[in-house]
Amino acid sequence: MMAQSAEQARLTLQNLHIPLGIRQHCAKLHQTAQDVRTLGRLDGSQSKTLVSSAVRIMMTKQTVRPFQCYQEFLFDIHRIAGCSMVVLSSASLGKESIVRLKAGLRRSLVQYIELNQSLLESVPLSTLANDFKVPNKGTLSGEGKGQKAKCDFNNYLLLLIEVC
Repeated sequence: MMAQSAEQARLTLQNLHIPLGIRQHCAKLHQTAQDVRTLGRLDGSQSKTLVSSAVRIMMTKQTVRPFQCYQEFLFDIHRIAGCSMVVLSSASLGKESIVRLKAGLRRSLVQYIELNQSLLESVPLSTLANDFKVPNKGTLSGEGKGQKAKCDFNNYLLLLIEVC
């Protein structure tokens, strides 16, 4: 079954019109997804640190542009694909990799994750999302004007407006 997933990932990368600027990112997503499926955990302390940092970034108001950019990406992944894909993307790619992408390539990466979620998703990823306390959809908290607020879609839009 593992060989089939790797083969599916290879075919997906070859057959879809994936922008050159995110092909390596997509390959990393598939590799990490396969590793998590095989091991049932993240491999290495750096991946764990990246996920913990991502959750912290999601939960606090960001004032520095690179962190705002990464937070926006994480919110997009969270909204479109859920908690487990937040774990996967943060463990695979990290903040620096995402921040270096131009906005159009970040959008393409979010779309790629959305379209390939069924290939990337696994039970161990969902378990990791719980272990790292990635907030569930509709319960994301963020700081706005000094108060903790429940982040429904309207608050999410307000956060994006503040970021931009």
